Amino acid sequence: LFKYVWDKHKFYIGGGYNFVDVRDVVQVCYETTFSEMLNQQYIISGTDLSYKNLFEKIAQEFKVKPPTIEASKTLKTLV
Repeated sequence: LFKYVWDKHKFYIGGGYNFVDVRDVVQVCYETTFSEMLNQQYIISGTDLSYKNLFEKIAQEFKVKPPTIEASKTLKTLV
């Protein structure tokens, strides 16, 4: 993702990422290790960030122009 922004590509796709701090993951792992609840599954969720916003933040740090054109469904199927 960093290289994509660094290379100054113009397109981004809709959607995004969910970021979770590794310290939160470790905390959940630690707490569940000593829990009496067995055979459970957990979903750990953090901060949702769209690709557009993520690319804008990366570009700001690199001092380059971020991708500004959302790829259409047609363009995504061609790639």
